[in-house]
Amino acid sequence: MLDKKILAGLFTIILVTSTGLGAFIFLLNPQAPSSSSKILVAVTIPVQSEIVNMIGGEHVQVTVLVPSGADPHSYEPTPSQLAELSKAKIYFFIGSGLEFELTWWNQILSVNPDIILVNGSEGVTVINRDPHIWTSPLNVKIMAENFYNAIIRVDPAHRIDYESNLAAYLRALSFLDEYIVKTLSNYTNRVFLIFHPAFTYFAEAYNLTQISIEEEGKPVTPQTLQWAVDNATLYNLTIVFASPQFDTSYAETVAEQINGRVVLIDPLSEYYTLTLIKFVGYLIEEFEA
Repeated sequence: MLDKKILAGLFTIILVTSTGLGAFIFLLNPQAPSSSSKILVAVTIPVQSEIVNMIGGEHVQVTVLVPSGADPHSYEPTPSQLAELSKAKIYFFIGSGLEFELTWWNQILSVNPDIILVNGSEGVTVINRDPHIWTSPLNVKIMAENFYNAIIRVDPAHRIDYESNLAAYLRALSFLDEYIVKTLSNYTNRVFLIFHPAFTYFAEAYNLTQISIEEEGKPVTPQTLQWAVDNATLYNLTIVFASPQFDTSYAETVAEQINGRVVLIDPLSEYYTLTLIKFVGYLIEEFEA
């Protein structure tokens, strides 16, 4: 759903980037065609593709270890992915405790011991061991700078390109942040209900309260579902957000009991900027209900 408010935010972000339409094309189709001359960059989750492509542009090619729709808490890389990883020059990892990285770290290094490691979370404050640092645009700005610092060491010949791309992307993220602050500032009901607690950093950045049905690693019980229904009733909530990586049956159960609906938002999407703008649009609907 891209209503007028969401489109306004999107076009504002496009206009402030120096690349203009080029930035818009990258946001809609971040994976550039492969080429042997490109620097192969491995990333953990699709959301990092936008960061790498917006900074690296035509000079990089991205391989994603946890593909779209997969759960990074449980995903196992395929032999073909490990083969791609063995050819990568850089591994840009999240670094905030994502289960996939903790589980497969030793094998990743054994496949490619010479790979250059870039810790995306360096300089980011991790909240209660929650790995989803990228849901805050302010954190993505730090992650982008971490990747930039690595790519200019690997490929100093194109430093001017990377520097220009970074500046444009940081401007876009700053305007995204300002758009979210301004758009949500007038609402007094600042609570949203979600199945998996993926938007902790978003909620922290914008003074919102995230009510989560599921807690990391704990089974969902009838008491948990009733607690979610009670909170939804208390705060007059009609939307239950859910991630496509997870079974939506619990979210649908709660939505049915509150006469609401389930809305899918993918926190891992490669279309990071568009995803957050879309999420804000749904929050507006919720807060105005």
